[in-house]
Amino acid sequence: MKTKELIEALQKEDPEGEMEVVSHCNAAIHFVCAQPDYYDGPVQELVRDESEKTHYNIVGVKFRGMGKTSKIRINILNYVDALSNDADLPIDTSELSELTKRHCDKNISEWREIFKKIDEEIEEERQQDKKRIEEGLISTEDKPDNHNYIAAEKVKAKER
Repeated sequence: MKTKELIEALQKEDPEGEMEVVSHCNAAIHFVCAQPDYYDGPVQELVRDESEKTHYNIVGVKFRGMGKTSKIRINILNYVDALSNDADLPIDTSELSELTKRHCDKNISEWREIFKKIDEEIEEERQQDKKRIEEGLISTEDKPDNHNYIAAEKVKAKER
């Protein structure tokens, strides 16, 4: 879908522009950015039958060649991803029905526990690495202390 088609569709569904836009899984849009089309692999373009006026008019998929153009990427951030960055992030479920609220609060609590445990494990390993570096047992190149390393460690810990 081209940018102008997306804007037109959004304005058709919400002429005042006041509705919250979410992904298919109700995750919020975090940010939008332009990227070269080769970033993260080839663009998957839906081939549509324009004579079919129903919602489902897909007749194929075309992978576009890379390095020829740019794309607009809509990045989502769901509550689980947000909690992975800040396990104490406030999450308001007060507008939900009691049943849905109980279910969501339980899931949120479980994810908080998981991410706090992961953060504790990462901090413990960081302290051990700091001690090993001070003792000359490893170099800083062996264990870089940066965001990518920490994120990778969180992913590895979740998979355990």
